[in-house]
Amino acid sequence: DLTASRGARIMTKTSRPPAPVLHRALIWFLATVLTVLFYWALDFVASDIGNIDRPDREAVAEEVRDAALHDQLQALDDQRADLNTRKAGQLDIQRVLRESTGELRSTMDQLVALHELDIKAGVEPTEERQRALAESQTLYLAKQTEFQQANETIGKLSQELREAQASIDALEERRKDDEERVRDEYRARVDKRGLKVAGLKLAFLLPALAVGVWLVLRHRQKLYAAIFYAWFVACFLRVAAVMHEYLPGRWFRHIAVAAAIAVVIALLVQVVKLVAAPRRDLLLR
Repeated sequence: DLTASRGARIMTKTSRPPAPVLHRALIWFLATVLTVLFYWALDFVASDIGNIDRPDREAVAEEVRDAALHDQLQALDDQRADLNTRKAGQLDIQRVLRESTGELRSTMDQLVALHELDIKAGVEPTEERQRALAESQTLYLAKQTEFQQANETIGKLSQELREAQASIDALEERRKDDEERVRDEYRARVDKRGLKVAGLKLAFLLPALAVGVWLVLRHRQKLYAAIFYAWFVACFLRVAAVMHEYLPGRWFRHIAVAAAIAVVIALLVQVVKLVAAPRRDLLLR
């Protein structure tokens, strides 16, 4: 009789009638909304905790980069720019000389033709015409000499440009290695900063998650268990987000697999216990 009365009390205490479907759906909806709100609240706090400036790439480059190499490249670039400017100036001079020489050649041809006509006609060319022809020939030869000098200068400048470009190409190969060292150092500092931020955030989130686990395990059968589950899920998701964001991918995969194994083992243990020793309220239903 004592056993029967105790069973009746257990039945009365544990076997509640199921809630209407609409009420259960409303509970699930509100629990989901509460989970999102908990997640936002945790995100706000974690963002304030991990507010550490990222490394300055320019500062890292100034610290790690080979300054002498950079100065050599800058000097060669300046030299190349100066040579290109001087070459462009000589090309302009050569163009003007070509045009003026062509005009002089046309004038000289006309004077020569007139001189030949005078000779054929048995007329002595005037002294003025002879002087004009001689001046035209002298000026034409001078322009030809200037054109040739400009051509030689352009050849020298082109040679100097090729030598400067060869030196720049050789230093560019070294600069690539230098930039690679800058990138590696910057990535290392970013990763170090990420680990520091993750440590600060997890120092807050992991205790919060532990509290959520304790609440769920201790009060999962209580009337307001949905609140504790919402807190646990929000903490778990925020911890997973921090680990995914800041930890290297290899670490995150290992931790995720270990967490999944732990969850599956915990569920399996609960199922085995339930099958081996069913709860009395389930047997009385």
